[in-house]
Amino acid sequence: MPTVAESGYPNYEFNLWNGLLVPANTPREIITTIRNAVVTALNSPEVRNRLLQTGSTGIGSRPEEFGAFLKTEVESIANVAKKLNLSGK
Repeated sequence: MPTVAESGYPNYEFNLWNGLLVPANTPREIITTIRNAVVTALNSPEVRNRLLQTGSTGIGSRPEEFGAFLKTEVESIANVAKKLNLSGK
């Protein structure tokens, strides 16, 4: 199987990321509590240093920002998969 670059997409980038997802009907106050805890952890020197040791960066985006990011990621990956004639099988 050719690489993405060999398939005609030499500038395509794919970055690994992590995020927390909750059910769509999760109350806003619970989402806020979770996000605040994550941001607090990401801002702690211990977590920040550990992430840096693994080559990672903590962002702690707002739920709306992460939702927009997810939408863009899914569209981008789906577009490449379609152009490369890949299926989920």
